[in-house]
Amino acid sequence: MNNIRVDVINGKKPIILVAPHGSDDISTALITETVAQKLDANAVINYGFERGETPDPDNDIADCNRIDHCQSPVVYEEFLKPLVKIKQNIDASLKNFEQRALVLFIHGCGDIVHKETGENVGVIVGYGLGGKKDSITCRDWRKNAFVDIWRMHCKGHEIYEGSGSGRYAGRSSNNMNQYFKRYDHFDADSLQLEFPLSFRSHPHLASHLIAITIEDMYSYLKYTRIPTKKLI
Repeated sequence: MNNIRVDVINGKKPIILVAPHGSDDISTALITETVAQKLDANAVINYGFERGETPDPDNDIADCNRIDHCQSPVVYEEFLKPLVKIKQNIDASLKNFEQRALVLFIHGCGDIVHKETGENVGVIVGYGLGGKKDSITCRDWRKNAFVDIWRMHCKGHEIYEGSGSGRYAGRSSNNMNQYFKRYDHFDADSLQLEFPLSFRSHPHLASHLIAITIEDMYSYLKYTRIPTKKLI
C-alpha cells in the first residue's frame, strides 16, 4: 500500500464500495478491495485512520464513518473528497435520472449477533430505519433486491435488517450512510452492511459471496423500475 492511509479504486460499474474502518474491522479492507476488483467497481478503503473521538491526522486518528470527522480538512482530502469525486463521475455517466449510484459501506460487527438472533448471521443491512422517524437511504426495491438475492446465494448465512434506531440501522445523522441523503439530495442508494467476525474470518469466501450477490443485483439494477411511457 506504500504507506498510504486511503486507497482508491476506480471501476466501470456505478457501484462504490467503502471501508470506513478498514484499519479496525478485521478483513473489511481486504474484502472491499477483492469485491471491487471482482466486479470492476469503485472503492474507497481506509487502511490508516484508526477510530477516535476527535480527528488527529498527525497520529492517524479519525472515524471515517462519522460525517463530522470526514469533513475535517485532512480526512476530507484523503477520504471524503475521492468518494465524492467518484460519485460525481458516476452521476455524469448515467443516462436516466431514475438511475442512481449504489453505495455500500462495508463494516464488521461481533459474533454476538448469532446469539441475539439464534441464527448464523451473514450480514445485517442498514438503510435508515429510526425509532421515531426514519431517514431512508435506499429505495425499497433496491434494498429488497439485495436481501432476496443474498438469500438465494448465501444459504446458511442469514441476512437481517437493522431495526429502527438500533446500532445496525445506519440511521444516525452523523453516520456516513446518511451522507448522500443529507448533502446530495438523496441522489444515491446507500446501504450499511455489517458482517460478523466469523463470516469475515474467511475473507475469500466472504468476498465471493458478496461479489456474486452484488453482480446479480447489478444485472437487476441496470434497469429502471419505472417503465417507459407509451403515449397515444
